[in-house]
Amino acid sequence: MNVIAGRLPPRVAMLAAFKDAGILNAADLFVCDALLNAIAAPADLDAAIVLGLALAVRAPREGHVCVELADIAERLAGYVASGGLAWPQPADWIRALSACPALVSDAASAHSLPRRPLVLADGRLYLARAWEDELQLAARLTQWARQPAIVSPAPLYTAGISPDQLAAMQLLLAGQLGVLTGGPGSGKTTTIARVLLDLLHVAPPAFQFAVAAPTGKAASRLHEVLLAACRQAGAPENVLLRVQAAHSSTLHRLLGYAPQHAGTRYKFNASNPLACDLLIVDEASMVSLPLMARVVAALRPDARLLLVGDPDQLVSVEAGSVLADIVRVPPAKGTHPVLRRVARLTQSHRFVPGSAMAALAASMAAGDADATLAVLSSARADVRWIDPLADAEQLRALELEVGRHAQQIAAHAAAGDAVAALNSLFFLRTLCAHRHGAGGVNAWNALIERQVHPAAGERWFVGLP
Repeated sequence: MNVIAGRLPPRVAMLAAFKDAGILNAADLFVCDALLNAIAAPADLDAAIVLGLALAVRAPREGHVCVELADIAERLAGYVASGGLAWPQPADWIRALSACPALVSDAASAHSLPRRPLVLADGRLYLARAWEDELQLAARLTQWARQPAIVSPAPLYTAGISPDQLAAMQLLLAGQLGVLTGGPGSGKTTTIARVLLDLLHVAPPAFQFAVAAPTGKAASRLHEVLLAACRQAGAPENVLLRVQAAHSSTLHRLLGYAPQHAGTRYKFNASNPLACDLLIVDEASMVSLPLMARVVAALRPDARLLLVGDPDQLVSVEAGSVLADIVRVPPAKGTHPVLRRVARLTQSHRFVPGSAMAALAASMAAGDADATLAVLSSARADVRWIDPLADAEQLRALELEVGRHAQQIAAHAAAGDAVAALNSLFFLRTLCAHRHGAGGVNAWNALIERQVHPAAGERWFVGLP
């Protein structure tokens, strides 16, 4: 087969230099060739058109929804070996793509039959599915943002919350759509719990709500913390029982994902919506455009949706960053209805105001390297900086401390004491900025494994990192 032999199909062989430069891979080019075959494209198709198609196929692999034709060459300049590549001029590129109606449609004709693989809109080139997802998601969110909530109670559970949390509650209670964003420790979960309690206070017994997140761990943790926050707020026992019984799952499980489902692969969709009056989605920064589009399509038109997350946290491994795209528009410039449904929490409740930890978190969130290094080198009590190149003795002491902690966890686990093992696990965490290298995940795991590995030398053992 050509893939094994390292050869490219004739239609895409002209892009070999882009593959050699690391911009495209073989999969991109073979998918591109299959699409060209599907529309019976001529063998002498303009190279600019073929390149545009290949880059659109590549985009989701890199986490992007589309290709910005005006600056894609500049964005990818780091890939290019000396001598560069033959990039089309943006204006010529757009003209060439627009002149290929068998492959490319514009925004006005994107829904016409037969469907084309690509959509060209405002200088951006999309795969048709990504264009449809973006368009449909934007339309539904805009519709909800313009709709006041059917039931809009005044905040009732307000004891002990900050002014910005109260303002967020008022905004979230007033509409069908709500977006709550804030950094770690800003009180997002507490705010959502109070909103939920206020809604349950006026909702009929048949009111159904669910909590979901991209991962099972995040969904379980959200449910657990929501229940604790509701209990702390003084919710009556019958309400606590409703919160405890609420459906909590991953988004895929909520939608009934199964590969065997025809067409959508999801049991719940626009034709078979979820029996849900309120959906709370946590860790929304990790939700991709395709998944968010499926979630929104599966909700009834009268349902409420609350998106919760921090755009500076983990992003989706798939294409699109819906939460970040919504909240990163400055509030002063946000005139779109969806932007007016965003509540921002800016006060951290996790760190003591004025502490080194608070300053460190703020400088890192702002991407200010100089301020971060200044805090780390300030010798304040709650932050300690160990320079691995200059403080070999302190680094070794830290490695021994981490190793002893791992041994303690393994000892509890080997004894069958799960509670003690989990409690010990929460006492010390090692976070790494990268996977490889001297300070990466692999290096720390290898160090821990050497300290925990039993003398007998089994491959699998309790405490294996």
